[in-house]
Parts: sequence; C-alpha cells; structure tokens
Amino acid sequence: MPLAFLLRTLFLLLLVSPLGAYDSNDQRVGPSKHYVELELETFRKKVFLKDSDVLVNIYGDSCGGCQRIAGMLDRVAEKVKRKTSKVKFARYDVNLFGGELPLKKDLLDFYSEPKVREGARGGETGSTLPRIYFVKAGHDKATRIDWDDFETEKRLYNWIKKHASDQSSFETKQKHGKGDKNDL
Repeated sequence: MPLAFLLRTLFLLLLVSPLGAYDSNDQRVGPSKHYVELELETFRKKVFLKDSDVLVNIYGDSCGGCQRIAGMLDRVAEKVKRKTSKVKFARYDVNLFGGELPLKKDLLDFYSEPKVREGARGGETGSTLPRIYFVKAGHDKATRIDWDDFETEKRLYNWIKKHASDQSSFETKQKHGKGDKNDL
C-alpha cells in the first residue's frame, strides 16, 4: 500500500476514534497567570516539593469541562495566593504529551483509566478530565480531589484551606465579628 494512503487512513481514524470522543471542541482552555505549565520531563521536580503544597490540574486544552472550570480554578488560585505562598498551582495538558499513556507509564498517581461512557455503543470511552490532585509539602503521593469538592469556587477554596500544610495562613482575623474579606 502506498504511504500516502496509509497516512490518510490513519488521519481519518484519529478523527473518529474514541480518543476524541470526550466533550471536545475547537475552543481552548488558554493560558493561566496562576498555574505553571508542567511537562512530563520536569513533572516530579515541580510537583513534589519539600516546602510547598501543590494543586495539580490534569486537563485537555480542547476539553469542554476543562474549559468550563478554567476561570474558576484561576480565581481560586488567586485567592489562595493572597493568603499564602506555601501552595503552588500547576497544570498538565494531556493532549500535549500523547494522551493518558505517558501518565500511566511514568506518573501512575495522576493516571485515570478512561471510562466507558453511559449509553455508548461499541465500548466508546469517555474522558476523565478534568482531574484535580493535591500534593502536600514533603509528601511523595498525590491525593485526588473529588469532583464534588472542586465543582464550585467556594468548595475548592475550602478544601485547600482544610488540607493545606500551613493552615495558619488561612486563619481569618476577626474585625468587629466579620472574617477577612478575601475568605469565601
């Protein structure tokens, strides 16, 4: 078979494959001023820190769910950074590094098996994106944050506040019976 035919066939298969079957579109999550972009080669160095906790967003740039929460994640990061410098924020775009398989091979704590979509025909799989993880300072294991705990700004902020290594940074100063205006 000619090479051009094989390449065209491969391209068409990729267009209709289950890899693209999740809530995908031509929009983008876009840049973030509060999240460091992770690469596979430097992932461990930037996530497993001795002196800071790290919240890690595993996302896909064209993932609809990832796009819907991107602004909320940035707002939470901004509020947490106002309270403490001991929580860092990082994100990893699975689409840039060959999908989920590199995570399965090198960073199993951050990997999630694709789920068979409800009502899908032919075993079509769906995405498990976005996923949010928290790594405590000095620890070598990640904790996956349940969707219920990051579906709103307030829930995610409170989750971080509750699990941060340096919780004293989040204590509010009482002024006339009211908490800090930066608290959610």
